[in-house]
Amino acid sequence: MESRTAPWRGKALRRLSLPITPWREPRGARGAAVMEAVTRAGLALLGEKASRDITVVEIAQRAGVARASLLLQFPDGLPDVLSAAVNHEYEKIVELEESLWSSAPPRTPLDAMHRLIEAIHGRAKATGLLYSNLMSEALQTAGDHRGHLDGSFGLLGMMFAFRANADVSDEEGLMHVTALALGEVLARSVWSATATDWAVSSLMNYKGDSTPSALQLSYLLAEALLPRLRQETMRGPVKPQGSTSRRRPVRRAGVRK
Repeated sequence: MESRTAPWRGKALRRLSLPITPWREPRGARGAAVMEAVTRAGLALLGEKASRDITVVEIAQRAGVARASLLLQFPDGLPDVLSAAVNHEYEKIVELEESLWSSAPPRTPLDAMHRLIEAIHGRAKATGLLYSNLMSEALQTAGDHRGHLDGSFGLLGMMFAFRANADVSDEEGLMHVTALALGEVLARSVWSATATDWAVSSLMNYKGDSTPSALQLSYLLAEALLPRLRQETMRGPVKPQGSTSRRRPVRRAGVRK
């Protein structure tokens, strides 16, 4: 096991990618092709206009499939398409973060957090209204889909927590639950900042052109939360109730070749 004073980048690199589970297994022989076409069409439409103005019929027409075929793979209609879109974007964020690590290797945990922030902002900038729509649906949708959307923020939050604590957290990925919660708060805030114009910018009177950008605000949030994230990690994981074990494992990130 590496010592707590050893260079942090080895652990951070091992946790660069968390495992991504398929959103749903296709139904029927043609199911996979239909799911791919519908997901592409949904992503395109969600990048063009508000989700409230998009219908299942419109998605099916854009995808070139019958409405019945769409509903076979996406029984709940638009909420299912939104869930597939969230999963797709999570994969793209991970891919972009990896390329940013290659082009600008971080030297500190805060730098590593910045690379993840830049990946989220980069994807949001490249996809029009998509991130704003996904944020809106995450706040409004109830039931099982709410759990899926929240879960995606949770995965991004875990990534932030690992980036902040790679040099102090346990080799097996054990981390205090508060650190994971703070990571999720940061993930939600970064997503919100890049998806919308934060109201604070229009309420404050900044001198000249000094109004902070959404990216700058996200950097500030990461810097502010970093000390607390590291402090909570040093406390160690929470002891499960009814157990004599001192540690509770957190799902470990996979290794991307």
